[in-house]
Amino acid sequence: MKFTRFRKTTAGTIAAIAATLLFLTPIARAVEQGPVRINFKKCLVPDKSDFGGYYKGGVDGDLGVGDVIFTFASLAAGATTAAGEVIIWRFSGIYTITTPEGAISAFAAGTDNLRSGIGHNVLNGAVIAGAYLGAQVQVRALDTDGGLCSQGTITITPTK
Repeated sequence: MKFTRFRKTTAGTIAAIAATLLFLTPIARAVEQGPVRINFKKCLVPDKSDFGGYYKGGVDGDLGVGDVIFTFASLAAGATTAAGEVIIWRFSGIYTITTPEGAISAFAAGTDNLRSGIGHNVLNGAVIAGAYLGAQVQVRALDTDGGLCSQGTITITPTK
C-alpha cells in the first residue's frame, strides 16, 4: 500500500492544519461549556472626555480574577418625570475584561432605569474581540455609591 498523497503533503500544510485545529478547539469547548459568567464591580474614573469619565474595576468568575474597563460610546436621557428629572438613561459602550485567561472586549447597549431609586442596568451586545468573538453578551447590574459605581454580572453566551 502506497501513501503517495501523504508524502506530497508539505510540512507547511500540516502546520496550517494543526494551527487551525488548535484555534478551533477553545471555541468548540466554549460552545460546549455554555454561558460564561463574570461578576464585576466598577466605579467612575472622572476625566475630561465628552462623557465625563469611564468606569474601572475588578472582575471574578468563570474567566478568573482580573480587571474591567467600561468606556462610553453614547449616553442620552430617556424618560423623564413630570418635573423633568431623568429616570431612564440610554447608553452604550465597550467592556474590556482582562484576566490571566486573556482579554475580551464586548460592545453593549441598554438602559439605566432609575424609577425604583436604585439604577437597574440592562445591556445587550456581542463580543467584538477575544476568544468568544461574536458571542452574545448580556450585562445586568445595580448602581451603587449614589450611581458612581455599579456591580453585577456579565453573561457571555457562545453561539452554536
